[in-house]
Amino acid sequence: MTLPALIGKLTAAKAGSTDLDNKIDKWRWGSDQLTVTPYTSSIDAALTLLPEDLQFGFNMDIEETAEGWCGYVWLDHPTNKDGYCRTRPRPTKRECIEEIPLAICIAALKARR
Repeated sequence: MTLPALIGKLTAAKAGSTDLDNKIDKWRWGSDQLTVTPYTSSIDAALTLLPEDLQFGFNMDIEETAEGWCGYVWLDHPTNKDGYCRTRPRPTKRECIEEIPLAICIAALKARR
């Protein structure tokens, strides 16, 4: 799967899943892995997708908006300004936080384009 296609699948997802995690592993390592890394449900795992040359930082914020709770993830990357993702508005802060790993995955992969 190409990187743009993978970003498209992640962006269309309403929640993280093992299927998405497997697709990321296949893209990252070129084949199926014995153990699937939980990128889309674990902040620690999602952070491993950040570009190695990330020079200026990783930022995350959660705030209540008129639409509901939203999470924001952005990467200050010197060569690509696409490392940004906003979660879907959620009715509770907890539901918003649960989507943060997926948002990190999207922002990290966008920064690699």
